[in-house]
Amino acid sequence: MTTELSGVASTPHSLAHHMAESININSKRRIYYLNKTRGLSSKLSSRLLFLERVAKVFAWFFDWWSKTFHRQGIPIIQGDVVSMRRILPKETKPKYRKKATPEILERIKDIVTKYKKTFNAHLNHRDYEGVAHASQKALKEVKAMEKKGKCHFAMLSHMIESVGFTALHAADYAKKSENKTANLSSVYLRFHALGIDQAIPIDLEAQKAHELGVGIIINDVPSIPFEQELASTMSLRSNLISKK
Repeated sequence: MTTELSGVASTPHSLAHHMAESININSKRRIYYLNKTRGLSSKLSSRLLFLERVAKVFAWFFDWWSKTFHRQGIPIIQGDVVSMRRILPKETKPKYRKKATPEILERIKDIVTKYKKTFNAHLNHRDYEGVAHASQKALKEVKAMEKKGKCHFAMLSHMIESVGFTALHAADYAKKSENKTANLSSVYLRFHALGIDQAIPIDLEAQKAHELGVGIIINDVPSIPFEQELASTMSLRSNLISKK
């Protein structure tokens, strides 16, 4: 993994650094996947790298906006980034090797539609914990469909996890800053959620490689400790209430 992460020059832990890491790794893995799929993954790798490069442009803006709060000890944006060192080795085989059936795909689209509606309803009221809980619900439903269809929706799961993780932190940042971080958190979450619309086409393309036993996307997104943090937050709150 050290060789895959070499050559990244942005500030460590910044969003721009995260995007640079991802671009660097996926550029190197592209050749491996290309060879393993006999060219089938070429279109997907190009799409992924294009989207990452676009996202990096916006990353510089969010990093700049967040600096004011960093000086106050609030790690907004910076604290929402998960290291690419949490990704799987490129050789890891996919757990599931099927493509989604029309029935599974329809159900996935329905989950996303309902999630986006709930997401917007909560975010309009700056209810970040509501966004986090909605993300957990949608994530569980996606995983259930993956299991049922024996197919992966790794990018969709990753984006929902990431939104939930960011929203959970946003609630804490808002309390610490007396809601001064709310504008940044809300804008960033809306930007972040745009990735959900791109996720399903990426996953459907990736499933073609999964049929061949090649774990593209599954191996290339870092695991996010969203559900663990949410459970820990709820447990801590429950303990505090019980002590009153």
